[in-house]
Amino acid sequence: MIITKENLEKFKRDVKSALKEVEEKYGVTIDCAGASYDMNKFSMPLKVKNVSESGLDVETQDAINYLPWFAKIYGKSFKEGRHTYKVVGYENHTKYSVKCIREKDGREFSFTDGIAREGAVEWQ
Repeated sequence: MIITKENLEKFKRDVKSALKEVEEKYGVTIDCAGASYDMNKFSMPLKVKNVSESGLDVETQDAINYLPWFAKIYGKSFKEGRHTYKVVGYENHTKYSVKCIREKDGREFSFTDGIAREGAVEWQ
């Protein structure tokens, strides 16, 4: 494998797909976090979270239940620059707490909660 940023993104998507059965078996979500790499090796941590009864990870479900601004934007899409993103999750204790998927290619991105302010982005 030639280790490039593009190949690592493909690799992370393949790992995520391969771990679907493990997620279902143990009732968790598994995310491939950022990777560090050079031309000969790379490391990629996995973040494992419990899933609530609704099927969402516990942090996202808690955010929907207790943060009115997040409940309002969860599942909605917005344009940022030339791309459209869909809000799919929430992570506590981080500056970039709003987890999104870029609709064009399914890549994961994180944004600050400032996107929830009125007028910050164009909601769809």
